[in-house]
Amino acid sequence: MDTSQAFTDWLSTAQARCALPLTMNRRKTGGLDILIHTPRSTLTAVLTDRELMVPLDQEELCWDLLLSLEAAPIEDPEGGMTCTLCPAEDRPVFPSLDALWRDHLFEPFLDWINTKAAPATGLGLYRTAKGSTWASFGQEDELRASGADVVLVL
Repeated sequence: MDTSQAFTDWLSTAQARCALPLTMNRRKTGGLDILIHTPRSTLTAVLTDRELMVPLDQEELCWDLLLSLEAAPIEDPEGGMTCTLCPAEDRPVFPSLDALWRDHLFEPFLDWINTKAAPATGLGLYRTAKGSTWASFGQEDELRASGADVVLVL
């Protein structure tokens, strides 16, 4: 099973725990675009076989990665699956690839939606004089007061 099918199966039971509605579109290159529907906007997450990320593109530039989760699964010699990105001394063994993806990608994504994206009414975009860019979730009025270069309404 690929991550797209595993995510779809997981979401069928997890959607009730998600504070924002999600829809999915298959990518021509493989994986999924996951649309996160806020009350007044939509954010797009990208799921591949090894990562789940939420890039924020603005002005034809990747302004920031709002979320970046990775998994590098391998079979454990004694059975199950592990992730090579986890410290070797603490590396958990999962009963299946789906279980590893749920732990490393899907559940942290759900937590990010519920604790970062859903409570926010805006997304502040910032840029330094030297061109560095970043974004921050917050309340729309507070982001404007903080000096954000642009505030996207969520």
